[in-house]
Amino acid sequence: MTEEEKQIWTSTIKNVLRENEEWDDKNASERYHVVFEDIKMPPKVVLARVFDHIEEKYPELELKSVGGGVPTNQFLEDFGFKIIEDLLFNNTDSKKLKKHIDKKVNNRSLFQDFINFGSQILNDLEIEVYKVRMALESQGNLSVIVGMRAAYSYNEKDRVSQIGFLVSTSFKEKHSDNYDFVYEYPYKGNPDQCFIKIAVDDWNEIDSKLLQEHKIQFKLQYDEIKNSKRTQWNVEAKTTNNAYKYILFKNENIEDFMTDQITQDSDMDLVQALRGKYKRIWRCADSNKWDVLKEYDLLTFDWLNNDIDYRSINIKNLERGQRAIEPWVNQMRSGDLVFIMGKNQYNGIAIIESSYKYQENIIDMGSNGEKPSVKISYIHKLDRPIDHGMPSHNNPTTFAYIDKYRFSLENTVTMLEQKVPEAYEALLDLIKNSSNQTGKKNKNSENSSEVINQILFGPPGTGKTYQTISTALSIIDPEFFRTNKKNREALVAKFKELTISNWTETSGQIAFCTFHQSFTYEDFVEGIKPKVVDDKDIIYEVQKGVFKALCDRARTATNDTSDFDTVISKLQNHILENGVVTLQTNRGNKFDVNYTGQTTFRIKPHESTQENPQYPAAIDNIRMLYEGAPLTDVYNPSYVKGILEHLFEEYGLSKFEEVKDNDKPYVIIIDEINRGNVAAIFGELITLIEVDKRAGGKEELSVILPYSKKEFKVPNNVHIIGTMNTADRSVEALDSALRRRFSFKEIMPKYDVIQNHLKEKNNWNDLEIHSILEKINKRITRLVDRDHQIGHSYFLNFTDRSNHGITQKLKSIFSENIIPLLQEYFFNDFNKIGLVLGRDFLKAVEKDKNIFADFPEGDSGNYEDDIFEIIDPIDMKNDQFLAAIQKLVN
Repeated sequence: MTEEEKQIWTSTIKNVLRENEEWDDKNASERYHVVFEDIKMPPKVVLARVFDHIEEKYPELELKSVGGGVPTNQFLEDFGFKIIEDLLFNNTDSKKLKKHIDKKVNNRSLFQDFINFGSQILNDLEIEVYKVRMALESQGNLSVIVGMRAAYSYNEKDRVSQIGFLVSTSFKEKHSDNYDFVYEYPYKGNPDQCFIKIAVDDWNEIDSKLLQEHKIQFKLQYDEIKNSKRTQWNVEAKTTNNAYKYILFKNENIEDFMTDQITQDSDMDLVQALRGKYKRIWRCADSNKWDVLKEYDLLTFDWLNNDIDYRSINIKNLERGQRAIEPWVNQMRSGDLVFIMGKNQYNGIAIIESSYKYQENIIDMGSNGEKPSVKISYIHKLDRPIDHGMPSHNNPTTFAYIDKYRFSLENTVTMLEQKVPEAYEALLDLIKNSSNQTGKKNKNSENSSEVINQILFGPPGTGKTYQTISTALSIIDPEFFRTNKKNREALVAKFKELTISNWTETSGQIAFCTFHQSFTYEDFVEGIKPKVVDDKDIIYEVQKGVFKALCDRARTATNDTSDFDTVISKLQNHILENGVVTLQTNRGNKFDVNYTGQTTFRIKPHESTQENPQYPAAIDNIRMLYEGAPLTDVYNPSYVKGILEHLFEEYGLSKFEEVKDNDKPYVIIIDEINRGNVAAIFGELITLIEVDKRAGGKEELSVILPYSKKEFKVPNNVHIIGTMNTADRSVEALDSALRRRFSFKEIMPKYDVIQNHLKEKNNWNDLEIHSILEKINKRITRLVDRDHQIGHSYFLNFTDRSNHGITQKLKSIFSENIIPLLQEYFFNDFNKIGLVLGRDFLKAVEKDKNIFADFPEGDSGNYEDDIFEIIDPIDMKNDQFLAAIQKLVN
């Protein structure tokens, strides 16, 4: 980066910070902030706005994606901006630390002294929270890391406490006879230091000279690294523990901390239960009219106007109140939970009983006039509101999600337990009273793996692939399936209509693929693949596999025409039919959007320093931004954001918050699932497909995909149906991880299906056709196993039902299906083939008496057995074929 470019970046960052515009609370940072001229702002907000400015004003500058968290912090630090860190820890860190202390810290008194001294150093030396890392290491060490050096630690080995200190090399050498070092490690580079450990029973045993030396060396190491990006070395390692950091900086009493954690854990359990029960949890202020609202089972707020039908207008064009009115009208639903609570006051808790409707549930708010309201039922309410004392945004909107504007459900529950215990108990009762219903739901969810992940397995020809059509339709459109389940033609037509044949189109809910030896993770999830651009150049880009593409579609689907894929398709078709669309960025800079096919829009700014500029706006980037990704993760974010806003305003795109928990089902059918390397194809997703590990599940998990480096979860509305030919590979031979995550449905030969299909024609020349297959399968089961039987589907295509027509078809079935399968099963062992079919299907080959060369020492007698070959049924005369079948059956 040139000096001129650095100056552009630096001045742009300063301007963004000085503007200090309000940001959406979903982009707030609880831990890190940029501090500049008394302004404190989340780093990701700063960087997103900076990228926006740079892209619009300096399009010639290269914008590279910067990861969230520490990479964003370091990017801003590179330009001289200060990052600070607040002392916060989550439930996971606290539980890990508590477990560690319970199991590995026996000398609590000494450990408390260790904490006290560590806290004293941090405060005396004015160590910044952001500049050090605290780690709970696998070897049992509770360590303070400064830069890349362990500087202070506690562990117990064989019930003996060991405390680690940072000392100079000269101090260690000088005092090696005075101290019994149980561990020593010399660091390379500056400062010249060693990390040593001594065994201690009581803090008073430690020499004051050692403590003073440690304090000096701690400061030297801190001064060495405090202005370097190394201050955050390995901060995202799994060993980092912010509960431990909190204890050290706050000089917490360990026993109090352990006791407090029990309470905090119970709070977190309630929070998780509430989030599990309610998809949407709101906060609504009382508009200073609690004296009116508390008397009615109705809720409203001051910005609402009874004369406006908000569903018929663009709420974003309102001059005032749009931030509160938009979610009230378009997102709130009956059954939601709402905390009636403003910036400073708590009033009560209620369940929403109705959604907004124009001029319904009118309430007279006195001096505020008549307002449209929604019905509610109170869980708890105060006669007079109290000051809740929670930190919040300077200007929180009247109605919003509970986690916006820095309130959070966690803080609210904790506040209620401390200040309004009867409200806290009411929430507990709310969860307990629904436990029976919840239990039923959880039970069904656990068993729903039979629906979510299932494999249809059985011998060849039993109708597994045939069955997938019925299974898929029963999931996607159960009403249609119930009505037409006996109308195969209608089912097949519906299946074809719902199957995705072109991923650039938006219709379809069923994806189909076949596993084979060459099918890979890159085909199924994602991979880097070549792409031809401008009909000549080849570029390499990350492309989705069939499963990820279906998951992306399922995650943003709705049951109407406002889902992401449908709306994108409308824009694509509009441009293809009418030409480019002119849009503008948030700052009013106009640009043209063109589309010529595939997965990218082309952008041409109206004002640019470049000649004939063309920029890509990938549909995947629009989707990412729609789903809440920060602007810094998106290429050409200003244009992508402009297109997204256009989709909201002109095409009625649903908000992601409204659709992310949608239940519109999608199905992927994996034919011949056992023919591929399942563990390699699924990769890390083998865990994520479990019901409770999916998005919204009790133990929701996500992964960072290896190529795109993006977070990925498996939606809970994606069903997986696999088929498996047991003649190729038995169920027991499958990867055990796969078997655990799927339910298996066996599909065996059904002889009654042949009977029902042929009806009276099943009787052929005094033989029942279904009994022919049944006899063959009994013999195969005895000679091989039941997994190698032959399916009934081979006997279901008799177009000519005359006696002659059936005879010819049976000949064809034996010639083209049954005999080739037997040859494969028995490796052309004609003895076993003969035991299944009988002598009339084989003939002996005439022996050549003089076939072998003259070799007296050889034993040609071993090769004198009869040699057979198959008689092709097609070449048999009809009476000859009938006789052979009669012998086969009898």
